[in-house]
Amino acid sequence: MHRLPQTLLHLLYSGSLMLLPRIGFCQPVVAGPDQPIDAQTRMVVIQSLLQQLGSQYVFPKVATQIQEVIQAKLNAGDYDSITSSKAFADTLTVQIQRISHDKHLQLFYQNKSASSASSDLTAKADGNTTLEQYGRQINFGFGKPELLPGNIGYLRIDEFMPVELAAQTATAALTHLNQTDALILDLRHNRGGEPAMVAFLASYFFGSDSVHLNDIVSRGGKSVQSFWTHSQLPGKRYVGKWVYILTSKKTFSAGEEFAYDLQNLKRATLIGESTAGGAHSGEMVRIGDHFSAFIPAEYALNPITHTNWEGTGVRPDLAIAEHKALKRAQIIALETLISSTDEARKRRKLTRLIKELKTVD
Repeated sequence: MHRLPQTLLHLLYSGSLMLLPRIGFCQPVVAGPDQPIDAQTRMVVIQSLLQQLGSQYVFPKVATQIQEVIQAKLNAGDYDSITSSKAFADTLTVQIQRISHDKHLQLFYQNKSASSASSDLTAKADGNTTLEQYGRQINFGFGKPELLPGNIGYLRIDEFMPVELAAQTATAALTHLNQTDALILDLRHNRGGEPAMVAFLASYFFGSDSVHLNDIVSRGGKSVQSFWTHSQLPGKRYVGKWVYILTSKKTFSAGEEFAYDLQNLKRATLIGESTAGGAHSGEMVRIGDHFSAFIPAEYALNPITHTNWEGTGVRPDLAIAEHKALKRAQIIALETLISSTDEARKRRKLTRLIKELKTVD
């Protein structure tokens, strides 16, 4: 199954980027210019959406509930006053999410016709050229690796792009930080991406023996795709040292999986806020000429907890406001380093750094 970072949908729906139809994790995106919508179009879109949900949504019973509620609203004329295409899509998104409690499940309006988008997509073959161009603009989801006082590494990760595009950047960043004594991974703005990239990055924090990270289970349990750490990597592993992951209520989907996997494997300490709570993946489905829906067809299943973070979010080990998480992680890392060394000079230096951090607002 092919999965792409959800942020690319911003470009897809502005008409500036065409993607493969199979996408893994996504969240709300910005639509193109708005257009009026009439009663006939509203009915066609709703009927198509309900049909697709019935055949594809990961939980059939929930799909049936959505069908019954939305059909009743349509019959009662609840949508008659909506004349904006974008407002119509937003209204339905709110309603189907309220029923399903699934933040991945969404309806999108796009000004460019879906048929035109499909033609562009076919012409682009696999779409990797455009995707790579986008990836280069955002350094494939990785911020600049930084060295914080006390020999603590810091790396911001906003997306998990495809392994074939992002692996080199990830390896370079972790190589740069390999000699640090502790590492802070900042996922507070992570919007999701591909579980294969989650597995690749997570591999750097374990030994060469493969570790079971996560499973992706399809509708009705018809198929299970397992993700394990890699036994071989292009760079040096970051093992035997402390790892801290920063989270926020914006941390979503694949970003949540990375945090959840490492937390349950006791490989990282999570600091920050409970995450958004999206553990489903699926695909973008055409709904009429100017509408598409992201319909989850699979769910994550952790091999340790035998559940996932859908609806609940990933709960941090230390709960603290997002804007305070980095400083708190630095202090905890420094305190841990103090307790692990017998060198008086090093202990004094690290203690001084803690005092300095505590005096800064």
